[in-house]
Amino acid sequence: IVVTMALHDRSKFLLNKEFKSYKDYFYGDEEKLNKETVKNNFDKAWNHHQKINKHHWQYWVLVKADGSYQVLDMPYENIIEMICDWWSFSWKTGNLYDVFSWYDRNKKSMILSDKTRSTVEMILKKIRNKLDELKNDKKSLSESVLDPIRKTRCPDLFEDPEAESPKLKPDVLQLIKN
Repeated sequence: IVVTMALHDRSKFLLNKEFKSYKDYFYGDEEKLNKETVKNNFDKAWNHHQKINKHHWQYWVLVKADGSYQVLDMPYENIIEMICDWWSFSWKTGNLYDVFSWYDRNKKSMILSDKTRSTVEMILKKIRNKLDELKNDKKSLSESVLDPIRKTRCPDLFEDPEAESPKLKPDVLQLIKN
């Protein structure tokens, strides 16, 4: 898990083409940039990102020469990382249930194998049940979930895990760059 966390979405940051395209698309100066060029560059960067990062379901759709496609089963660890990616937006908004409505809105457009879809929905159900259990036990999410995560500074990744802004260890940085 520690290595997965360190490597997650590294292509966004290590490949200037992706980073610049994302930056221009989401934060660029609209008056100075050509909208069509920015959109085209972003589409290319997003396609590249999906095709080299195994936690995106699009990675597992094999487009054949005749235009048909084959859907491959995603490995469990990639499904977990994908769900964590989706769920991260729920953490940002502060509503940990947002991931479920997001999935319901988007699942029809996702090309997943039956096995992958079943696994995704089983994991989401477990997450919802755990959140409901915490809510019903009247435990604070902060006490039950957030504080332990905040207190866990992944000592294998950081030089000084207790620092206000911990720095990655040199060997972890090297691993990310490779």
